[in-house]
Amino acid sequence: MANQYPYVSSAGSIGQALEQFRKKLPQTIDSDTLKQLELAPNNESYLINVLKFIGIVDEAGKADSKKSEIFYADDTQYIAGLSELIEAAYSSLFDLHGAVAWNLDKGKLTSFFRQADKTSEIVGGRQTNTFVALAVAAKKRDGVEDKGTSNGTSKPKKSPKPTVVAKKTTVAEQTTVELAKPNGSPVSLNVRIEVVLPSNSTKETYDNIFKSIRENLID
Repeated sequence: MANQYPYVSSAGSIGQALEQFRKKLPQTIDSDTLKQLELAPNNESYLINVLKFIGIVDEAGKADSKKSEIFYADDTQYIAGLSELIEAAYSSLFDLHGAVAWNLDKGKLTSFFRQADKTSEIVGGRQTNTFVALAVAAKKRDGVEDKGTSNGTSKPKKSPKPTVVAKKTTVAEQTTVELAKPNGSPVSLNVRIEVVLPSNSTKETYDNIFKSIRENLID
């Protein structure tokens, strides 16, 4: 038994297809057409099922003469028309949750689709990503949504690469300076000087630094 709700493994192809159809709508929308447009490679039939589900493509693989008129409308009418098609296709979801359905979290959406079609978590996740992609295209959901992975969930973020810092050598020079109090008695003051050097410093570099310290600070 076929699933009630369609899905694609890469939901990003839905938005790409709708954008392409706004530029130029093919009269025949089949696998060959999608291949020529480089849409949903190796998943053309799944994308066609989504387009059929919301009514843009009829059972004969032709652009529906009435519903496809939204692609020729201005932006406001296009968004309104696309939203109506999606709400009609997902009527059970909207009957249950109302307008809130547009922004339900993915966990609740997946639960709904799995219960409706008795599917696995993977398929339910893909059905969720498909609905979310349609919601984003209809400007009903904010943000850039996942393009989807094989199990319909987001890809884990990679940990940032550790920053490699070159090691440095710290050299300390300590000396004692005698100061005189107003009454003439001496006061000892310890001064510690730290010099941070790159690890590839030469002996000459060390010698020059200590020579300068002695000449200007000690002697």
